[in-house]
Amino acid sequence: MDDKYLVSVAMTTYNGEAFLREQLDSIISQSYTNWELIVCDDCSSDGTWQILQDYVCRDIRIRVYRNEKNLGFKKNFEKAISLCKGKYIALSDQDDVWNESHIQVLLSEIQGKSAASGNATIIDENGNVAPYLLSDGDRYFCSGNDVEKLYTVLSFRNPFSGAISIYSKDFFDIALPIPECVKYHDLWFSAIACCLNGLNYTFEPLLKHRIHGKNESGEHHVTFWD
Repeated sequence: MDDKYLVSVAMTTYNGEAFLREQLDSIISQSYTNWELIVCDDCSSDGTWQILQDYVCRDIRIRVYRNEKNLGFKKNFEKAISLCKGKYIALSDQDDVWNESHIQVLLSEIQGKSAASGNATIIDENGNVAPYLLSDGDRYFCSGNDVEKLYTVLSFRNPFSGAISIYSKDFFDIALPIPECVKYHDLWFSAIACCLNGLNYTFEPLLKHRIHGKNESGEHHVTFWD
C-alpha cells in the first residue's frame, strides 16, 4: 500500500468479538473517506480474528496483523502506530462507536498542533446512553492553554482520551516508545503533545464510549504513573 491516505487509524484488538463489528462499521461509514485502518490483534482466542478477516475482504483500506505473542495494549498500540502511513494518526479502541463526522472534526481541530481530542457520549454494553458526557466533571480540566493542560495531566487526571484523538505522524518520532513506568498510552501522548506543538480540544461528542467489564485501555480518570 502506498502513502495515498492522509489519515491512518490505529486500532488494537483483543477478544473483542462482542462489539468489534459495530466499531468497524462506524469507521467504514465515516464522512471523511481518505483513511486507512491498521488493526493489530493481540492473540485473541475468540472470533475477533475471523471478524477482521471478513472486513479485510469488504474494504481495501483495512490491513490487519496478528501478533505472535501477547504484547499488552500499550506495546500493541506502538506496533499499530508504527505500521501507519498517513500524515495524521487517529487511535481507535475495539468497543466504541464513532460518530460519522469523527475523523472530519478532528482534522479540522488539529490546526498545526501535535494533537486534537474530543468529547464522547457514554453507553453501556447494551448500547444504552448515559445522561451525561465524558467531559462532565472535567470541563475545567479540558480548558486552558497547553501549560495548564499539561499540569492537569501530570497532577490530576487525563481528560483527553486517546480513542477520541488524532495526532500528527511526526509527533510519534518523539512520543514513542512509551516508558514502562507510564500507566496508559494516552496519558503519555497527552503530556508530550502539550510539551510540543500543543493539543486542541473540542467539547463536541465524537463517539459513543462503551463502558463494560472488559475494557482494555484505561479510563481518563487515572493518575499519570504506574
